[in-house]
Amino acid sequence: MVSDGDREQPQEYFQTYDGKFGQPMQRSESMGDSWFVLDPELHKNATLLTEYFDEVDLRPGVTVARVTLKTPVSGFGGVVIPPWRPQPPGAKGGKGGPRLFDTRTRTVFIQYAADLGPVQHTIRQLAAKRDADLGELETTIDANLGQLRTRMIWIGMSALAALWVGGFVVIRLGLAPLSKMSEAVSQVSPTNFHLPLDTQSLPVELRPIADGLTISLDLLQKAFAREKQASADISHELRTPLAALMTTLEVALRKARSPDEYRDILEECRASGQHMYQLVERLLTLARLDAGVDHFRPKDADVTEIALACADLIRPLAKERGLALRLHLSEPITTTTDPDKLREVLTNLLHNAVEYNNPDGSIDLTIERVNDHVRFEVRDTGIGITPEAMEHLFKRFYRADPSRHADTPHAGLGLSIVKSYVELMSGTIQVESNDKGTVFVVELPYVAPMPDLATAIQPEMELAQR
Repeated sequence: MVSDGDREQPQEYFQTYDGKFGQPMQRSESMGDSWFVLDPELHKNATLLTEYFDEVDLRPGVTVARVTLKTPVSGFGGVVIPPWRPQPPGAKGGKGGPRLFDTRTRTVFIQYAADLGPVQHTIRQLAAKRDADLGELETTIDANLGQLRTRMIWIGMSALAALWVGGFVVIRLGLAPLSKMSEAVSQVSPTNFHLPLDTQSLPVELRPIADGLTISLDLLQKAFAREKQASADISHELRTPLAALMTTLEVALRKARSPDEYRDILEECRASGQHMYQLVERLLTLARLDAGVDHFRPKDADVTEIALACADLIRPLAKERGLALRLHLSEPITTTTDPDKLREVLTNLLHNAVEYNNPDGSIDLTIERVNDHVRFEVRDTGIGITPEAMEHLFKRFYRADPSRHADTPHAGLGLSIVKSYVELMSGTIQVESNDKGTVFVVELPYVAPMPDLATAIQPEMELAQR
């Protein structure tokens, strides 16, 4: 018998048992004096053609893996056991001679076994090789992981550097249009509101901003121009009465004069002062409107009474110029509005009708209620307004013919105040003009006056007293 370490191939063993009695029938020569023992439980409960596996010790130091199979057979067989050989467990026969037993059965148990020693030796070799391979693999994995870690660090650092450089470049390129726009805006000055920037070269997202800046700068330029023009106009308008005032005073101081002459000089000074006072008042009115501090103050007012008062104020001036002032009032109209601003609107329109009328002309003031509006119409037979002048009619300091009325205290501010007051009262103003005269039409919302609480309660109190 060779040792486990010297065996190259596993030793095989074979033995059969009678299926009915469970006695040994045949066995291989490799088993020598050893026998397999059939488990009584297996003999009793085994199923045909079903393998049963186990491990048994064939002899000391030899462990075999065994498979037992119960299978049907036909015919007979047996084995002759010499007297000097040990008898199998449960064998039948006499002493001192060979014994033959009949194994004619319907089923047999076949047991096949193989020595596990060579297999275990191979397994140990394979396990050793496996451990060596695993160790080598682990070493290789550690080395590869180290290399991978180093590569990942370098890749991460390279990616971070590339990201930083690329991001810097991309951000610089992305912000370049903003830098260009900022540089263009920095070149805007109070004397030059032009934005030196080609909007078509900008990205689509920035074009609305550039267009908005251009529009805002244009509006700002116009506002600056209006302020400069207003300052120039104010200076021009104030210079005339101031020059007249100073000239009158200088003439008066050249020699002694009689009381009547001094009185005439003072009257002229008073007229110049009144001219400047009215001009300053109109400028303050426009300033309050621009600042938004001149608010709409609604009250219950009879617009017919307001119209009569304005007509009475203008009638002497119209009579002096030979003009007929006629009022057309259908019925008393009471509404909720701002009476002071309405009075200013009508006075200015009537005064303009007097100033720009022809000799022996007429002025017609018509007031009527049309649906939910109160309509004011001022019609004159004056010189009319040209289409060119119509576009600038409500601008400040604009006069269609400055040389015609250079001595008036209005300075082209009246219609601008009229338009601002009408809009403040939520109304509209329209102008129609031709060579036969001009018509101003103002429409204000009609708001029914609130009933007087005391007046409403008085009849109920009288009824309760009765």
